[in-house]
Amino acid sequence: MRILWAFIKKEFLQIFRDPSSILIAFILPTLLSLIYMYGINVDSVNINLGLKLDDANPRVISLSRSFSNNQYIRTKVYDDKDAMYSDIVNSKLQGAVIVPNDFTVTLNNGRTAQILVITDGSETNTANYVQSYASGVIYQWLETTGYSKQQVSLIDPQLRIWYNEKLDSHYFILPGSLAVTLSLVGILLTALVV
Repeated sequence: MRILWAFIKKEFLQIFRDPSSILIAFILPTLLSLIYMYGINVDSVNINLGLKLDDANPRVISLSRSFSNNQYIRTKVYDDKDAMYSDIVNSKLQGAVIVPNDFTVTLNNGRTAQILVITDGSETNTANYVQSYASGVIYQWLETTGYSKQQVSLIDPQLRIWYNEKLDSHYFILPGSLAVTLSLVGILLTALVV
């Protein structure tokens, strides 16, 4: 134990003797931790979504309001699908939802209605968010508009997320970034001594 304590004392004396070592040992890890914690964010909270409603039924208008009231989605309603496609190509939208003109008729007849969800596949993670958010809003809307549970789905999963309920990416980016930073600091200090 005495040898370990002497080694730690020698390393600290060597670090404090050289100002560049202080920068590498203390300021750089703090700065990198702050950058990793607040600068990197893989959460996709605000998704720009295009919405084209071909069915003029008032129930479908309430679906449009459901998309607009969602805290994770910024919705823009389109009348022209070519303009919407152009905005997806130009990265103004991350996705689009198209409700066909026979949507409510199909639902009222007890059949499965189709809704087209288009996502920008250039960013896979964002495309998954768009698909999940759009599906969630549609299923929630179906339940609140009075359609039977069987029309919504045969299985109604209840999801509960433990430990990180808001799925905030800072909680799992920070530990990994600390490990990378500490590895870099050790390598830099060793290289500086040599």
